[in-house]
Amino acid sequence: MPTGIGGEQLWLSPTVANNVNPYDDQSGQGNNGTAGASITIVSDTSNGGTLAYNFPNTGSTNAITINDFDLGGLSELTWSAWIYDDTENAAIRHGSFFSWRSSGGTGSDDILFHDYERRLLAFQLNNNQDGGSIYTPVYFQNWKHYCVVFDGTNSTASDRLNLYVNGALQVPDTTFAFPATTTTIAGTKYAEIGDYVGNTNWSTFNFKGKQDDIRVFDRAITQAEISHLATSRGIQGAPSSNPIALVNSTSVNSAGPTTAMDTTGADLIVISCSGYGNVPTVSDSESNTWIPLNFSGASRRQQMHYCLSPSTSSTHTFSNNGAGSPAMSVLAFSGVLDFESQVLTGDILAATIQTGAMTPSTDGCLVIAGAVNEGGTYTAVDSGFTLETSETYVAGQNMGNATAYLVQSTASSVNPQLTNSGNTWLSASGAVFTPSNATPPTTHYNPFKSHAFTNNFQQRLR
Repeated sequence: MPTGIGGEQLWLSPTVANNVNPYDDQSGQGNNGTAGASITIVSDTSNGGTLAYNFPNTGSTNAITINDFDLGGLSELTWSAWIYDDTENAAIRHGSFFSWRSSGGTGSDDILFHDYERRLLAFQLNNNQDGGSIYTPVYFQNWKHYCVVFDGTNSTASDRLNLYVNGALQVPDTTFAFPATTTTIAGTKYAEIGDYVGNTNWSTFNFKGKQDDIRVFDRAITQAEISHLATSRGIQGAPSSNPIALVNSTSVNSAGPTTAMDTTGADLIVISCSGYGNVPTVSDSESNTWIPLNFSGASRRQQMHYCLSPSTSSTHTFSNNGAGSPAMSVLAFSGVLDFESQVLTGDILAATIQTGAMTPSTDGCLVIAGAVNEGGTYTAVDSGFTLETSETYVAGQNMGNATAYLVQSTASSVNPQLTNSGNTWLSASGAVFTPSNATPPTTHYNPFKSHAFTNNFQQRLR
């Protein structure tokens, strides 16, 4: 059996099963799924996966059913899944990600996580009362990791269920009070993935799209575990105490593109650019959006650009627009949650340069130092740091460039010093990124707030 994070009661994943009995429960609990005739296994290598369940939206055969699966009487529950939502944008179309019910229960005693008319994400957990939360937006035609954590021990009933997308906590638009436990109604308990269990109006609740790495726990998993599961589809093992790790790196002393680099599994990519008078803009083969930090130096300029939760590839390349005789370094990391802070030092004539002091806010942070020179090569960095890339200055062709990094065990102030091979003009900058097991930022995107759904949430189709 594969190794999960611990406590999985259900784990369905064609990526993990490697297409050998792909509907069998990988948790060892024996909660095997039965696939409807229209469900297929398709190749999909996005986000670290290899295979996925494909739901074509074809009525009564559009679900994976787990029979005799009891989630009743639980005060804690977690559902986690990687989802590519292709549900139709139409009225009364509610693509069901996951649902559970007892044969003796009704729509007031069930669990239903779904996409409502491709306008809202709705998460209901009921026990003789409707408890639910509504979120925007819906992430359409894009793989996302969803995790719903229910903790009925929370004294505030409206705060008992939380949604995380790609490891980040979301803020609901509307919340109804949740019960303290799931229902204990008598009868056979069963779950469905891709449809609303017990519903016969398939044109309403059929999910269309793909799913992988579906897990259910009888406990509220931790932030570190949520971030770990959001790292890649089918990830195995528990999160390490220090989750940040270098995935890959490359560099180039021109506009590029770089040689192909495998960034699979990365959730942060940093590009450090050097230029004279100008710092080039950057781009990549996966069309990611890059966030530029401030540049150091008035003439010898160094600038970092970063992308969190990037689209990745086994043949990822990076380029710049060639401004300022550039050199460029690229570092990809896993286990990173967010950008925290930056420091700058610019245009000094010396053989060594420090970025400026940085004090990470929590243990396990990633500290990156980038530097430019107008002569020679960066050859060393402070103990504890790794000098990952170093491009030599070439007169009339490119500025010199170097990038170093440190993953701290315990948070403490650092001011990394980089040593150049000669006395010349230098500039540098430093940046701090927090680990995935740190307290996450609360993110919320709200393109529309007026929802008729709020009024009929408790009277939805049963």
